[in-house]
Amino acid sequence: MNNKNNSTPAATETEILLEQLKSGMISVNDVRVKLGLKPLPIPEANRKYLAN
Repeated sequence: MNNKNNSTPAATETEILLEQLKSGMISVNDVRVKLGLKPLPIPEANRKYLAN
């Protein structure tokens, strides 16, 4: 059986960004900028650790 990863590069990048966000390595605004979106104008979006 073939065990190749069939993810697209965009899906893989998104998964990496999600894991970095969840682990507190990057902020919501960091993710938005990497995805080509404008940063949110609220201070909470710059925090690297999100409250559960």
